[in-house]
Amino acid sequence: MKFILCIGFYRFLATGYIVMDRRKGAVTAEAQTIGEGFSSGLSRRILLAAAEAVCHNMGEREFAALCAECYHDAKQEPNSKNGGIST
Repeated sequence: MKFILCIGFYRFLATGYIVMDRRKGAVTAEAQTIGEGFSSGLSRRILLAAAEAVCHNMGEREFAALCAECYHDAKQEPNSKNGGIST
């Protein structure tokens, strides 16, 4: 059992994320390339978040710092604010 878990863990590390499927359960996802559709969809979602930040009088630098912090948290990379410790 430990051997199977070990293989699954290393496969997970190679792909980076898990996809939940109601028929198959949790499976590791194949790496995908960044396409035009992904970039435009992400841009629309960021635009909505930026508009909300503007409505709450958040500055551009503060918004950019928050975006960077969220990006680093998603990648689980250390950053200067919290030293990589998730809060």
